[in-house]
Amino acid sequence: MEKTDYLDIDGRQLRLLLTIHEFGSLTQTAQHLDMNQSTVSYWLDQLRRKFDDQLFTRSGAGVVATARAEQLMPQARELLNALSTFVEPDAYDPSQDRGILRIAGNALERDLFIAPLVQVARKLAPTLSFQIVKTGSAYQVIEDLQQGRIDLAFFHTNVRAADGIRQKVLLRTKFVVFHDPATGTAPTDLDGFCRCEHALVSLGPDSHSDIDEKLASLGKRRRVIFKAADFDTLAILVRDTAIVVTLPEVFRYSSFKDFAYVPLPWEPPTVSWAVLWHARQHEAARSRFWRQRVAEIDLDSGLSGKQIAKK
Repeated sequence: MEKTDYLDIDGRQLRLLLTIHEFGSLTQTAQHLDMNQSTVSYWLDQLRRKFDDQLFTRSGAGVVATARAEQLMPQARELLNALSTFVEPDAYDPSQDRGILRIAGNALERDLFIAPLVQVARKLAPTLSFQIVKTGSAYQVIEDLQQGRIDLAFFHTNVRAADGIRQKVLLRTKFVVFHDPATGTAPTDLDGFCRCEHALVSLGPDSHSDIDEKLASLGKRRRVIFKAADFDTLAILVRDTAIVVTLPEVFRYSSFKDFAYVPLPWEPPTVSWAVLWHARQHEAARSRFWRQRVAEIDLDSGLSGKQIAKK
């Protein structure tokens, strides 16, 4: 392979690599980047020659990354993020922002934080686009922020500062037991809680349950009959059943708004929700602006009962 001059590779090519990897399709890449598919193919061919590798090979109706391409992705994200920060002006004008704000959050975060933020953004930054993705597990949130796949994440687990992740706590709440009042009665003691059939959300392969850890410390265990991938699905599946779900109380404003709830049969743990970002974006004007808008969201104005504690 003829040695490639690193100056021959620019930000557009890095973005192309990352977009093909994200969508797994040249057609969708062309649509997302507002390019002709022939142009995408041309630049991919140029990159293949530069790296002496196919980078992406056909698989069914799409393409999959080669081992070499997978190796390049983290570096490409880091370089593109560095370029973005390099050209970012000291003063940020949201009305001129034609970029994409990439946010990770699930059902509750969508209802409490993301929806109000989008409403504000439509007024302040009419040309700004949003990309909303699910968080996955705590490990996935950290990785996505570190790799620059997302700009902000809303998550209920505090992430260690040593991971290069910054955070601001937005609210605190406690766990309760949700149930459908039309089909069953709520547990009133620890043994009753353990006799119930339970369901929960599993956010990823490395997710764990503080509730099960607490039960184990008490010499107890519960029967979990199914796990769902998200909270909206969980609410649909347990409706009209006697299955109970243990979640933070604030879910009564979101997926479980039609359910009744009772306290846990022990002193419930407190859980916090925070907005998270990577340390490299901490001083970036754009990131600071939208983090401030998040901090200004008035949770009480959109919720009844006001049974949450804001930081």
